[in-house]
Amino acid sequence: MLRMVAAHADLRNIPGGDIDDAVRRSAQLDHYCAEIGRDPALSARIIVLQVSQKQPTQDAIGKAIDASHS
Repeated sequence: MLRMVAAHADLRNIPGGDIDDAVRRSAQLDHYCAEIGRDPALSARIIVLQVSQKQPTQDAIGKAIDASHS
C-alpha cells in the first residue's frame, strides 16, 4: 500500500494508535519515494492522535514533529 501512496498520493492519513508505528510507516514512505525519485515532501501526512492524558499526548505530538523533520 505504501508503495502506491509513494507513487500516486498527495496525502497519507495515518490512523492513531502507536506513534512509533506511525513514525516507522512515515520513514518507509520516505524510502519508497526515494526509490522512485519522488520528493517525499509532496506526500503530506496526517496523523490522528487520541487525546488522553496531557503528558502522553504531548510526547506523541513531539515524536510526530521530530519525525517530520528527519
